[in-house]
Amino acid sequence: MTSYFPVPGDASGNGHRFSINENGWHKTDNMAASDVLEGKVFNDCIHGHMMLHPLCVGIIDTPEFQRLRNIKQNGVVYFIYPGACHNRFEHSLGVCYLAGQMVDVLNCCREQEGRITASEKLCLQVAGLCHDLGHGPFSHTWEHFLGRFNKHWKHEEESINMFDLLLKNNESVQKLFIKYGLEENEINLIKNLILGHRNVSAKSYLFEIISNNENGIDVDKWDYFLRDSLQLNLKITFDYRRLLQFCRVAAVVDDGNTKHVCFRDKEVTNIHDMFLCAGVVFSRKEKDRNKEMVPHAQGCTDTSETSEKMRRIMDAFQLADQVGFTLQIPGDPRKYRLSEAHESSAVFSTLTDHVFYSILYSVDPHLALSRSVLNRILRRELYQLVGSRRKTQEGQGAKDFKYELEQEIKSILSLQTEWQVSNFTVGLIDIDMDKKSQNPLKHIYLYKKSNINEAKANPELLQLMQPMSNHFFRVEALVFYKNKLEETEVKKIQEMLCLDHAD
Repeated sequence: MTSYFPVPGDASGNGHRFSINENGWHKTDNMAASDVLEGKVFNDCIHGHMMLHPLCVGIIDTPEFQRLRNIKQNGVVYFIYPGACHNRFEHSLGVCYLAGQMVDVLNCCREQEGRITASEKLCLQVAGLCHDLGHGPFSHTWEHFLGRFNKHWKHEEESINMFDLLLKNNESVQKLFIKYGLEENEINLIKNLILGHRNVSAKSYLFEIISNNENGIDVDKWDYFLRDSLQLNLKITFDYRRLLQFCRVAAVVDDGNTKHVCFRDKEVTNIHDMFLCAGVVFSRKEKDRNKEMVPHAQGCTDTSETSEKMRRIMDAFQLADQVGFTLQIPGDPRKYRLSEAHESSAVFSTLTDHVFYSILYSVDPHLALSRSVLNRILRRELYQLVGSRRKTQEGQGAKDFKYELEQEIKSILSLQTEWQVSNFTVGLIDIDMDKKSQNPLKHIYLYKKSNINEAKANPELLQLMQPMSNHFFRVEALVFYKNKLEETEVKKIQEMLCLDHAD
């Protein structure tokens, strides 16, 4: 239960409202008394009771948003971890809530004229809520699937299309936007926040709240790795609530006094724990997803640069696409293949994880091969993990590293008669923490208690994190064989290819 308390204002009569729940006090500048009655409290397994703005509730109560209930947050990981049943729906609510929490903390530390306005706060909350509207079946799997067709599709861009569709199809939401004063400029801000298109305005730090391209510390990541660790039963020590209390907007000396979201210098250990926990959670998921493999379907060629963890489902989708499995909606005579669904936002809005079962339970004889692939997934008919190799060469890309190992397999093992080279396949773990091999710690700015308005990068943080760098920068290739191998055969292959032992 959330309670609200009025706080006396200044001489002008302007006051603030604060909410209190099990997580503490939270200022709610953009929630008038009537809004509180129209808002809604969601009971969440991560954040407790979350009060969301009426506009956000209006967006949630639409078919376009409810679709996220049927898209697994971690995609194929649910086939490995029984607890990984959480969806994009609850994650999006969590990001919306945390965006509001961060704004409240940042505003408490600033003078009135420099504060994030109620309108900007609402834009951030809506952006956090809608940032994943564009995900396809099994989340990031869909991007890799479309990559097989050389289609440069990104879920962030599709989120904008889905956001436009949501506004177009729901008059009640349009009225709420008008009611709360969000017009064309605000809608454009929401879209830019979703896309991460940072502008050069005095408040460019707004783009560090939802998706922080500077250093990766943002509310989106806080929610997803806390949610993932809970659902996957992975123990972590990071406390986002403490770090949140020590964030503020400050001028960064090393960046021409540009204002960024910065953190107190004494929070070095907490930031260390955040990156460590994020790396461990992501690494564990990647390792297990790569271990869970089934053979290629006959006739499929993998033209995308994605690790083997999702290949089994993509094979089935690709085979279905090739034989003419289509989607159609009322009012549109065109039939869309899976690889074409994104060409119509209305058609894409019907795509969720259910497509897996639509193919599996189909009686169409043309889908027999696709059904066979999906049934092999359910029976856990997996490849055998032979060994792994870490990338050590500086400047070598993950794609080149994988290709080099594949060529070694062909040249070295093709001379052997015991194994078929075509039965070997290489999976890839590529952990980069969204920074494209740049150290995100160089862009974390800390302020001191004695000078809260200026911040700079901290060498101590870089030194502290150096031993843990492998958790957030790592490229590792996993070699699999499609059939069962004897232990002596596995050891022989490991020696010939200089592979580490499979764990």
